Amino acid sequence: MTTVYIPTPLRRTTGGQSKVEAAGRSMRALLDALERTYPGIRQQLCDETGEVRSFINIFVNGTEIRQLEGLSTPVQDGDEVSIIPAMAGGRGKSVARKVKSPASRRVRRAVPAPRLSRAGMPATPEEVYDTVLEVIGRTPLVRLHKVTRGIRADLVAKLEYLNPGGSVKDRIGPAMIEDAERRGLLRPGGTIVEATSGNTGVGVAIAAAVRGYRTIFVMPDKMSEEKIRLLRAFGARVIITPTAVAPEDPRSYYNVSRRIAEETPNSFYANQYANPANPHAHYDSTGPEIWRQTGGRLDVVVASMGTGGTISGAGKFLKERHPGLRVIGVDPVGSVFYDYFKTGTMPEPHTYKVEGIGEDFLPKTMDFSVLDDVVQVSDRDAFLTTRRLVREEGLFCGGSGGAAVAGALKYARTLPEMGAGLRMVVILPDSGSRYLSKIFSDDWMREHGMLERELGTVGDLVRSRTIPLVTATRTDAVNEVVAKMKQYDVSQLPVLEDGRLVGMISEVDLLTHLLDGSHRPSDPIQPIIDPAPPVVDPDSPLDVLADIFLSSNAAVVVDHGAVAGIVTKIDVIDHLAKQLGR
Repeated sequence: MTTVYIPTPLRRTTGGQSKVEAAGRSMRALLDALERTYPGIRQQLCDETGEVRSFINIFVNGTEIRQLEGLSTPVQDGDEVSIIPAMAGGRGKSVARKVKSPASRRVRRAVPAPRLSRAGMPATPEEVYDTVLEVIGRTPLVRLHKVTRGIRADLVAKLEYLNPGGSVKDRIGPAMIEDAERRGLLRPGGTIVEATSGNTGVGVAIAAAVRGYRTIFVMPDKMSEEKIRLLRAFGARVIITPTAVAPEDPRSYYNVSRRIAEETPNSFYANQYANPANPHAHYDSTGPEIWRQTGGRLDVVVASMGTGGTISGAGKFLKERHPGLRVIGVDPVGSVFYDYFKTGTMPEPHTYKVEGIGEDFLPKTMDFSVLDDVVQVSDRDAFLTTRRLVREEGLFCGGSGGAAVAGALKYARTLPEMGAGLRMVVILPDSGSRYLSKIFSDDWMREHGMLERELGTVGDLVRSRTIPLVTATRTDAVNEVVAKMKQYDVSQLPVLEDGRLVGMISEVDLLTHLLDGSHRPSDPIQPIIDPAPPVVDPDSPLDVLADIFLSSNAAVVVDHGAVAGIVTKIDVIDHLAKQLGR
């Protein structure tokens, strides 16, 4: 039997089932079998000529059938077929009608205009969307380079801040509103109330503006002034509550928003922390997009956690397609997720500065069964990584994106050979424009102890030393390498071949080799070379060495492919002592 994954809009024909099985030797035969079992499904998928509708994508084992043999594409037992409307992560050839997406938007794609331009040439097909809601999603994946130096995994970032409202939360605003409308919870002229750190508020405000609803948002006082002004720009009423109170405190933004919803006539409390439409939106859009954009070639997905909607929904979809995928959550120090995942008990939460992620309670939208691990990052690591992403990669993301990348790098350093051969996708949830007065303000960063005295870069350390670069080759004898180490008073040497780094040899390796008793001092060092030493870029801040030294005694400094030096723990200690003693 072939497994067929059914998108949300078609599940009414399958009795709500998201995954069914059918038999057929080709896609056409498979659709015939589905029609016999679930009458009406073929009409949803195919037009009057019997061809697949232009806004429907059908994937067989990750490849769209239009790239194969269309409906004649052969299928067999064990194959996986995914039916994905174009707006939920794929694109058809062209779309000429209005179509409901799985959970987040209605899309009317452009109709090619059969007319001539003023110059008499065939006119270019228009691309005009009916509302701003139609351009939510389909955010790009971009490979990271400079901030990942020393990491051997292929780390790519999904730029959710390119959504029209500037964050991943644009996806859930329309989804929650449409779901409420379908269930009769939200009526024309109504008011939407929500507790938000800002981004969900914007996503809801955009959809509310298009659909004609009023909005009231409740925010903790630690949120940036930019977010408050942005929500008010959409005509929303914004109420500020204290951050440092327990969730059950009547002053908490959860309880204040709930009370306002109860007291406001014709209102709907969106409640992103318990609304199933939140993770469903990511199951129906974010997950399929990542699968399509990577061609199904991914090994790890990393996302920071707030409500848990993104990581739970997208992670569930991707794991259904790729059971071996690892889903890694990133949690700020002070939040409860990390300790709860590791121990199963609730820790005592405390305040932290990064916005939009972490929590002091367990949201119902957080599905821990999807996670394989959780990495904890500090505010400082999150913010400094955010600034590096902007300055070194040109990616203007916010602190939650910096936290996600910092967590991804931290996780990659725990993998064999720094993740060599693996592809990691990390989600950057929102834009840096929300944090100009905080993360990107040197004064604010110093005031909160996150931009202390500049200690320099790895390159500064290497240039400050007078010791020449001493190297070895694969064919050097053990006694020759020992002599070099004694002469230059070093404990490890990079091993080069034609100027290219091929490994590292340490005094511990040599000692173990000689104590074995079966080797001679004249033997070549090749069998005992460490082929995957930690590598770091000279432009990297000294901070990056802290994580490397948790599992290694030294790192090789490589500048554009050329070995520039080797750095040990004592080198860093000596350099810092000189810097701080000035």
